[in-house]
Amino acid sequence: MLAVIAGAWPAFAQLVPPPYIFRGFAGSLPLGDGGPATSALLSEPADAVRDKNGFVYILDRGNERIRRVAPDGTISTLAPAPVNSQAMALDLDGNLLVGSITRIWRISTVDGSATVFAGAGSYAFDGDGQPALTANMVVTDLAVGPDGSVYFTGSGFNAVRKIDTLGIVTTVAGKGGTAGFLDNVPAAQGLLNAPRALTVDSEGNIYVADYLNNRIRKISTAGAMTSVAGNGRSGISSHLAPALSSPVDATSVAIDTRRVLYFTTRLNPELGSIGPNGIISLGVPDNFQNAILRTDTNETLWITDAANNRVRRLDRDGRITTVVGRTQFFGDGGPADMALLNRPKGMAVGPDGSIFVSDTSNHRIRKINPSGVISTVAGTGVAGFSGDGAAPVKAMLNGPSHLAADANGNLYVNDAGNRRVRKIAPTGIITTFAGKSAFSVIKEGGPAIEAYLSDVGGLAVDRSGRVYISEPSANRVW
Repeated sequence: MLAVIAGAWPAFAQLVPPPYIFRGFAGSLPLGDGGPATSALLSEPADAVRDKNGFVYILDRGNERIRRVAPDGTISTLAPAPVNSQAMALDLDGNLLVGSITRIWRISTVDGSATVFAGAGSYAFDGDGQPALTANMVVTDLAVGPDGSVYFTGSGFNAVRKIDTLGIVTTVAGKGGTAGFLDNVPAAQGLLNAPRALTVDSEGNIYVADYLNNRIRKISTAGAMTSVAGNGRSGISSHLAPALSSPVDATSVAIDTRRVLYFTTRLNPELGSIGPNGIISLGVPDNFQNAILRTDTNETLWITDAANNRVRRLDRDGRITTVVGRTQFFGDGGPADMALLNRPKGMAVGPDGSIFVSDTSNHRIRKINPSGVISTVAGTGVAGFSGDGAAPVKAMLNGPSHLAADANGNLYVNDAGNRRVRKIAPTGIITTFAGKSAFSVIKEGGPAIEAYLSDVGGLAVDRSGRVYISEPSANRVW
């Protein structure tokens, strides 16, 4: 994060000489082990699976651990999570398999011990026909087939690979680095483009969220690759539309024994499903964008809702229940060190000494005054874009991250999900300072509010009040 405290840096350096000591200032972390899972705190959960005995395992990525919920609802920590953990599955013996970019780990559900199951540790694509421990691989998602074979995607290498029950690696689909789209061909000849997730049905058919092709692909047990959903165009999926004629930007997939294929997308707030008739059905909007899906033997759908730090359950009767996690917004009007924050990513200091914090996954900006009391100064808590020209607490933000404050009390907010920089004036009005949602070629030399920013990184304000914005994908600072 770029930040400048206008006119105050030299004085700060004189007042706080080394050595420096870390102390908790805002936010608290009562994880909740030993208590009810519905009162526990998760941080960026990446996956959840349920075993045949009713235990639920959560890859609690932000807290760097694997949590376990017993059938009576009590949560505990089973083991540390491998570094860079991405996805999780259960093997036929009840062990956890955890993908961590270049390796797959086997973790015992009895004692939490971990061993390497596959992967030599390099970000590369090789080793077909070799033992899994000697092969290099990239693991984005993984699933276990009915015979115990392990299937995994490697979106960086556009392939689906398999580890058979003898521990030998082969490529099932994709060319191992070549991105593209080639359908209705043997899977070994087919092309994928950033396959992000996969699931395997009870017969061994594989379904792949072929993300940048905007499709869901099927690899049959006979080795044929076809499309089962998506028309190749990015967009919002349509309720009751034929799956092959609707946009499907799938980010996760899961299938049950009734052949109902569930999916989440980058854009749809609803949970989607495709029945055997090939028609899309969308549920009630509930901020399910990018949620991770798994099914269990009881036909229950497990939803890892990372944006809200929860694990939820969809039962056969259509009821959705929160099984693990709770709200992580709390404390306004009280001491900052007792408050709950949700993935804070930015901080700035105002001219009066107040600390501003971007409470990113709560879609709010919080303020800690010099007395240590925390409050919300912007955002409603719902992701979106609205409110320019009005009071900031009535405005919608979308994943705010980096912040910068100037000497006059203006606060600049990287409204990351909206690709904008918002400005909160000391008069209590929020406006858009730079950026717009629609693509525009206007940028250098044009009005800042007419510029399209592909992304916004750090923000800084110099002593004269000029604002600097980094755009990482363009390798520029404006």
